[in-house]
Amino acid sequence: MSHRRFTLVLATVMIAVTAVGCGDAEQPEEVAATPVVDAPVQPATGPADAGDEAFVKRVVPLLWGRRPASIREVQVLTAMAEQVGREKLVRAMTTSPDYLERWELFFKDQMAVARMGWYSNPNCYGRSAHPEPSTALAEFVRDNAPDGAAYPEPWTIRDLIHSSLLLDNMIPMYRANLFGHLTRALEDQNLAAAFGQRRGRAQVFMGVYLNRRMACMGCHNTSSSPTDHADPEVDRFWPIENPVERALFGADTGIDLMFLTPFFRRKGVLSGYIYTKDLGPEEVCPPDVCDKTAGVYPWGWHEQCGNFLPPAEVAEEDAEDITGFFVKDHGTNGSIWDLEAYLRLGAEKLPAADLVDGQELQGDVAFAWMLSQNIAGMVWKAAFGQRPTVVNFFPRNRAQRDLLRSLTDTFVSNDYSLVELLVAVTGHPYFNGKPPAEGEYAEPYEAVFDPFVQFDRVSEDRRNVLEDTITRMPSRTLLNSAFTALGWAQPPEFLMHFLQPEAEMHRNAGVFLKTGEPGFSGTSFQSAISWEALFGSCADRAVDPVCPLEPIFAMPEGQLRDDTVCELCDETNKAAACDWDARCCDVDWDAHCLDDCSVHDTIEFERERIYLETWPKVEQPTGADWIVALMETAAARDGTTLGDVVSALKDRLIADPNLEDVAERAVLEALAGKALSDPIAGDAEAETRIRRVCGLLLATPQFQLMGWPGPDAQDVQNPLVVPGTSFQTLCEKLGPVLFGATKVQCTEDGLTVAAD
Repeated sequence: MSHRRFTLVLATVMIAVTAVGCGDAEQPEEVAATPVVDAPVQPATGPADAGDEAFVKRVVPLLWGRRPASIREVQVLTAMAEQVGREKLVRAMTTSPDYLERWELFFKDQMAVARMGWYSNPNCYGRSAHPEPSTALAEFVRDNAPDGAAYPEPWTIRDLIHSSLLLDNMIPMYRANLFGHLTRALEDQNLAAAFGQRRGRAQVFMGVYLNRRMACMGCHNTSSSPTDHADPEVDRFWPIENPVERALFGADTGIDLMFLTPFFRRKGVLSGYIYTKDLGPEEVCPPDVCDKTAGVYPWGWHEQCGNFLPPAEVAEEDAEDITGFFVKDHGTNGSIWDLEAYLRLGAEKLPAADLVDGQELQGDVAFAWMLSQNIAGMVWKAAFGQRPTVVNFFPRNRAQRDLLRSLTDTFVSNDYSLVELLVAVTGHPYFNGKPPAEGEYAEPYEAVFDPFVQFDRVSEDRRNVLEDTITRMPSRTLLNSAFTALGWAQPPEFLMHFLQPEAEMHRNAGVFLKTGEPGFSGTSFQSAISWEALFGSCADRAVDPVCPLEPIFAMPEGQLRDDTVCELCDETNKAAACDWDARCCDVDWDAHCLDDCSVHDTIEFERERIYLETWPKVEQPTGADWIVALMETAAARDGTTLGDVVSALKDRLIADPNLEDVAERAVLEALAGKALSDPIAGDAEAETRIRRVCGLLLATPQFQLMGWPGPDAQDVQNPLVVPGTSFQTLCEKLGPVLFGATKVQCTEDGLTVAAD
């Protein structure tokens, strides 16, 4: 990054990431409040703007969760931005299916939705009962209590996430997740085991909803901190001064976490739930206790999402001397129903609350306010890789405080709108800063990225500059960029076994899988070599004709493997396997299924078993990968050189077809084992050479970083265009999605967006 410019570094980028002390580990972090405002606070000065092309290159990964598909897609979106303005383009991009997919996964990760293990519920969080989403479901949840009227048709939380994104109100999904998070877990044998799990769920709640750690609040809370000082020049603690901790826990310093655990108990709350040791070997659970179908399905959701005892029938806490406290003392009757009620009421009141600094808050309003700050901070982090807070969950300076406050106000005042947050973030001058010219240094930004910077240093040694807006892509965005660019089928989101190949891939790339494996946001030596192992050969592993269940059957014997195999060998699954994945039509069940599965029958509730008929289906490849299509295009065109193909590949992966750099050409030729000027015709090893180059490009900073737009490449032409990726074709594909069926007129080299 010397001299503020990048070259094509043909090696894996190493991006350090730390998580220490009271900081978050891929989960929450923040606090604040005060009057709502119409637009986020802007810094007094900002960097020069890098232009519309750079803006498009930066905004596509943020909004759509992937890199631009080529310089021609960049050209299409840039032309749209030039005609309608960036803000209108951003709003239009939020109508794309790519937007729904990207932010669905984002919010699942932020809500700590487990993708494998005991807490995973793929039938509720990974499967849709409503293939065509609309705003109706989110509107219904927003306007109704969970134990009231039922939605006309069963639905899943995945449906609600889609509906919330379409409605552009994030509160409904967070309310439903409070219940959904309780449905699946390792069955508790007794109270001691149950208490440990309750404590774990309470800790997750603190991070996901409040962005706090109870252990840290004794030293760092809105009212006080060791880093606070009356002199603004030496003050290192800048909270938004509403005592939210006091409103929720009765004291600024919080409470013992055990007093929060009753709200996360399952026994006496989840319908039909008992401890596994409650009954003797010969005892039968009474129907009125173990009826797993009775109770309330919140808002009428799908049975796989869980059913609960009505609030009036919730049993008292069974742990002696523990009473629940959240907003107030709930005695022995507090449950998840109370938390949802507080969030529902608080979200209704907050937009009209007209908060001012230092104002005491009602508990429900404080709850909604803390969640709103948390979401605002997470969205800023999605764009820049870090929150406007430090590891104690609070801003360290005025600039961070004002930024966090304005983002939160924007979110709340627009009915918890993700779109308005994204408009604010992408419209911030730091989002599209122009790199300084060679040997020059820009004036530093306000200290919102690195608040520990010393401003008495000379400019070139200061932090909070363009480099601080550049970060390694989030893990899911990085994987999605590779799979989408190469035309490969996406790997399954939910995983049946922790050792199956897709689990290892997600784990090594840093994807959130569960609270015990929260993922990571940087690159280490281990993750770099794992990435090379996955993508170094640039070969699509998903075209393997083997049934995806086979790797699970082939795992080393042991209880976890045997338990999973026994579930898969259920007669219902045998019948459903062929429809679930056509590659599983000929599974030799007799060879895989154990003789006696009764000893492995450790799952008490039927709703917690694997049933392929409801498990998210495996999306199989629909054709050859993109490199095959590229090679076919090259073969059909006379005179195509290796350089033409490499240029087209480079364009596909990093939206830059330029091969003018002499040093870069030399390295690429050494890797390919052939001159770029040589023709493709007659070269039997051509595809192998191209896949080697592909593996290299996937490991470069240009592919793995976001926030760095690279040089403008609009004028660089490549004669090799794979069918379906021309400017006109992409324009005709994107225009109707973003602006409506007849609004965009497309030609071979331009477009026109009709005025409103």
